[in-house]
Amino acid sequence: MSQGREANHGGWHIEIQNHTLVIDGEVTLATIDPVLAKIASMTQLEFPQNVDLSRLGLCDSSAVALVLELQRRGASRVQHAPSAFIAIVQACQLGALFPDLAQNHTSL
Repeated sequence: MSQGREANHGGWHIEIQNHTLVIDGEVTLATIDPVLAKIASMTQLEFPQNVDLSRLGLCDSSAVALVLELQRRGASRVQHAPSAFIAIVQACQLGALFPDLAQNHTSL
């Protein structure tokens, strides 16, 4: 996998560093389709092992659906989830699908 690949678009930015997919900015219903398409194009050869959410900004349940899809595609660990993301996971009662969140989040 090529290290340091990135894509920057209005409101969000995706990059891959050291087998980690870093999501920066907004992931909402309004941005989910282009975000997912860009991730798919960046990860055609090999999928990152980790998803870093430390720079995730505005998010809704679309962000949770995105991370579930990334896990389905091979990401095994979610890192540095912000409080807003965790709140959505808890409100949707999906905590069992995100075992890393309890010990690995970022406070906002």
